[in-house]
Amino acid sequence: MTKTISTTAILPGYVQGRPAASRYLGGIPTRTLAELMRKRKIPFSKLGHRTVIFKIADLDKAVAKFRVAAAGEEVKQ
Repeated sequence: MTKTISTTAILPGYVQGRPAASRYLGGIPTRTLAELMRKRKIPFSKLGHRTVIFKIADLDKAVAKFRVAAAGEEVKQ
């Protein structure tokens, strides 16, 4: 699944900043994203003191880890 987001990216395939990553992930609160970053559940790169970038493929993988299987659905490990 390919998502299109309108954001200024430093590099192709990356999202710059927590607000842009929050929008990409379906509008989760930036505070929740910050907490996931703090717990090292979502990979990110820091460029300097405040600038944070996220690889889009890494965001997709991180979200897939939180997927809950439906009743009767086989779980893939």
